[in-house]
Amino acid sequence: EGVPVFLKRQSISAFNAYTGHDETVYNINNVPTASKALVDSCILILRDWSGFLKLYPKDMDTERGVIQEERRSGMDLSARMQAKANFYIYNGSKYATHDVIGTVEVLQNFTPEELKNYYHDFYRPDQQAVIILGDIDVAAVEAEVKRLFNSIPKRENPKPREVYPIPDNAEPLYCKLIDKDIPSKGMTLMKRFKKNPIYTLEDMLRDDLIRDFYNKVMKEFLNDFIKSDAAHFLSAGIGIFPIVRGYEGLNMIVSSLPGGELEAVEQVTELMARVHEQVITQQKIEQLVANYLVGLEKIELQKDNLPNRFFLQMYQNNFLLKYPISEIDENIKMTKEVLAKLTVQDFQNWISRWYDNDENWILV
Repeated sequence: EGVPVFLKRQSISAFNAYTGHDETVYNINNVPTASKALVDSCILILRDWSGFLKLYPKDMDTERGVIQEERRSGMDLSARMQAKANFYIYNGSKYATHDVIGTVEVLQNFTPEELKNYYHDFYRPDQQAVIILGDIDVAAVEAEVKRLFNSIPKRENPKPREVYPIPDNAEPLYCKLIDKDIPSKGMTLMKRFKKNPIYTLEDMLRDDLIRDFYNKVMKEFLNDFIKSDAAHFLSAGIGIFPIVRGYEGLNMIVSSLPGGELEAVEQVTELMARVHEQVITQQKIEQLVANYLVGLEKIELQKDNLPNRFFLQMYQNNFLLKYPISEIDENIKMTKEVLAKLTVQDFQNWISRWYDNDENWILV
């Protein structure tokens, strides 16, 4: 209770922690940097979170109840359907069988000793990064971080941080999900694939831009088509979205009238092919580039006042994914160079990887 009370007393209310499939993040936001003492106190709190949590049994029992209630209240229709679909999306891997919040059985029965052992084994210096953003004395803050965090004891014979791959499925996986609360019929066709390797700033920017442009074109095309009398579906969406670290997927989501499922899926599939073959032209790319450059100019004018989240994402991606870090000017310059060279062939090469083989298709 001491840390929340202290932070709120300093008018700091934006602090939290979250755990995803592949990382845990502790954060304290909106810290007044004019107070060196307060900045130092927040660094000390991060240090305590990173390696010195007390984990008292009575607190664990209290939190056990909180998490169970979160799990119960969060198990709405969408969560129930997602939990069932995950076995197929993740093809029975650890991602499918071990969700983030945990099972009822585990939440009810884990012991304080098990939690302490887990924290000791995996919440350790060699797997952590400290990111501090703001108007600070960089040298002084860096020295303070080194002083405080170097005292965290390294683990002897540390357990490896395993990376769990999602196995390929040679044949399409199919699942039918039924729930009395589903308001309308919907289908999702997904192609799961490993993300392209990123080695340079240019690689990263090209991949991000092509993905953003592709999703934008698809959304606009389907939204326009659904207004016509020729549409055999009630709603549809197509795009490339992240799944878990190292994987992303082509998602086609279709909602149809009862009895019209096959016709709707066939039509949306044909529309996707039409976009690939006829809509993504050099002229369309030039239009997308021109619009993007307008927004890029605004960023360039505001480059000294960009929000912290812009930099936070960059540093997180560097630590977790080994993506390159760049200065704002370098990033903008390279973005313009990539935009100037984008061609239809770049898009076709990017799209073609979905059809290299028949693996990893899932129909829900």
